[in-house]
Amino acid sequence: MCDPDTCYKRHVDGDDAHNDQNTEKNRVKLFKYWRFDQVPLHYNVAAGLVLPSIPDRLRVPPSRFRDVEAYIRELYANPDPKNTSNSFLSEYNPSLAVIPAGMKSSLPRHAKYIASMRVSPNIHCFPREIEDALEDDIKQTMHSVSHLGVALLDGKYQVIPGFDVVIDLAGQLDIMRSKWMGEPALSDYRLFVLNGELYLNINADTVIVTRVKLLATEYVKHSWFEGNADEVEPDGDEEEQLELENLHGGDRLKVILLHQFNSIWGGGREHKKWKNYDKNYALFSPPNNDGKVYAEVAIYPEHKVMEIVPDEYDQQPNNDLIKQRLRRNFLSDSIVQRRVKAFDVTTSGKPILPTFFTADEHWFPGKRNPFKEFSHGGSCCVSISLDEIEAPEAGRWGGIDSLLVGVGHNVIMYHAKKKLPELVEDLSYVSFLYAFNPRPPFELVARSGYFCLGYASSSDGGMQNPHSILTHSRPFRQMKRTFDCPIIHFVQTIVEKADDPSNVVIGYGINDCTARLLEVSKRDIAKLLFSSALVLET
Repeated sequence: MCDPDTCYKRHVDGDDAHNDQNTEKNRVKLFKYWRFDQVPLHYNVAAGLVLPSIPDRLRVPPSRFRDVEAYIRELYANPDPKNTSNSFLSEYNPSLAVIPAGMKSSLPRHAKYIASMRVSPNIHCFPREIEDALEDDIKQTMHSVSHLGVALLDGKYQVIPGFDVVIDLAGQLDIMRSKWMGEPALSDYRLFVLNGELYLNINADTVIVTRVKLLATEYVKHSWFEGNADEVEPDGDEEEQLELENLHGGDRLKVILLHQFNSIWGGGREHKKWKNYDKNYALFSPPNNDGKVYAEVAIYPEHKVMEIVPDEYDQQPNNDLIKQRLRRNFLSDSIVQRRVKAFDVTTSGKPILPTFFTADEHWFPGKRNPFKEFSHGGSCCVSISLDEIEAPEAGRWGGIDSLLVGVGHNVIMYHAKKKLPELVEDLSYVSFLYAFNPRPPFELVARSGYFCLGYASSSDGGMQNPHSILTHSRPFRQMKRTFDCPIIHFVQTIVEKADDPSNVVIGYGINDCTARLLEVSKRDIAKLLFSSALVLET
C-alpha cells in the first residue's frame, strides 16, 4: 500500500496514467482513509463457536477473571512442558468445511459443516501486562499444548450436541515438543474439501497435510469399525489408517487419518533452501481444472501457487536440508521427509492498488508502512461470478466467468527493528480480501484495503463463550487510537455457505481466545474488492 499522492504513477500503466479523466490529481479525489474497524464488511449472521466437550474444570472460571494472573500462577505452580494435565483450554481459530457428499451417510442428517479449531491455553487471551509478568517457563508450558478440536455444525452454525471432540494429535503422533522452540509441535488446523475429499492441513514446522474422514458411531454399520481399521495403499505401500483417540467428548464422533501426514515444501520440486516461511498455506482445486490441487504459498506482493498431489510423496533423505529448517522439531523429521509430490511454483503479480486506504497509510505513507511486506493467506477460496462482481474491468480478464476470492492477513512485528514509534504495537493483525484468476498463473486482479473484524456480540447466535469478555482487554491500538476490534483477529477460513452459493462463511479467532463465524453475501465482498472508497457505505 502507498499514499495515492505519491504512488499512483507507479501503479498505472500506459496511457491510463495520462488520461485527462484519470490524472493523478483527479484520482486522489477518489480516496479517503478508512478506520480499520469501520470498513463496511456487512454480515447477515454472526455466531460464536464453543466446544461443550471441554470440561468446565479446564476453563478459566469467571470468578477468577479479576485475578487471573494469580489463577495462572496457582495452576502452573510447577511448570513443565511435559506435563499438560494441569492446564486450562480455550477454543479459537476455526476452520469450516461443507460436509462432502461421500461422508454424509456416516454423519447425522442435519449436519452441514465440519469445524476444526485450535484448543490450547494462550497468553494473548489476557492483558499484555500479565503476559509480561509471567515467567518464561509458565508461558512455555502453556504454549506447548495445542490440541485439535473437531465438531459437527448444523445449518445455523450450532454445534450438534454430542458431536464435538478434543484430540491430543501431537501426543498421538509422538511429536510433542518438550523444550522451548518458539512454536508448539502443531498449531493452526485447517480443513479443505478437494475434489470431494476432506483434507486436514496443519502448521507444524512445515505445513503438513493428510486426508481424513469422520464417522458418527451410531450411523455406521460397517463390520470393520468395531476396533479394526481399514487399510489403504497410497503410493503402492500399505499404511494403516489411524483412528484418533478423543481426549474429551466421548466416542460418538470418530476422526480417522487415511494416511500419515505429508509435508508441503513451499519452493516446489526445485526447493533447495527453506526460503519460504512455510506456514498458513491454503489448498484449493479450481473449478473445471481436471481435478488438480494447488497450495497457495504466498499472496502479496507476489502471488505464489504450487500444484501438489496431497496423497503422494517423495521420501527425502535426512540431510542438511531437513536438519537446517526453521523452527525444527526433531521429532517430526520423519513427517517432513515425506515431501508431498509437487510441481513448479507459478509466480504472478504486479503492484495492485487497493480499493481503499486505511489509517496506517495516513500515518505511514509509502514504504514506511508498519505491516510486513510479505502477506500470508490460509483462507481460500470461494468462487464469485462476474454477475456478482459487476465490475467494468471484467472484460480484461481473458474470457473467464468467475474469480477466486480469499482472505489474507498481515501483522506488525518488531517495531524496534523497523524503527517504528513506540505507539505502534507489535502483533497487531489486519485482514484484506483478494481476488485472482482461476487459471494458471493465477494472477491477482484485485485486493481490498486493510480491515479488522470485531468482538463477539450478545446478539450472536450459537453458544456464548464466557471468555469473550477477556478479549476486550487487548484491543487493537495504534498511534494513541483504540479501534473497536481485538489486537489479533485471525481469519482462518472462507467457505461457500451450504446449500446457498450466494453467501460465504468467514471464520476467525479473537485474541487466541474465542472463535466467531460471519455469514457474508458474495455481493458485499465484491463491493469491497471492486468499488471506489467513496462508493462504500458504512
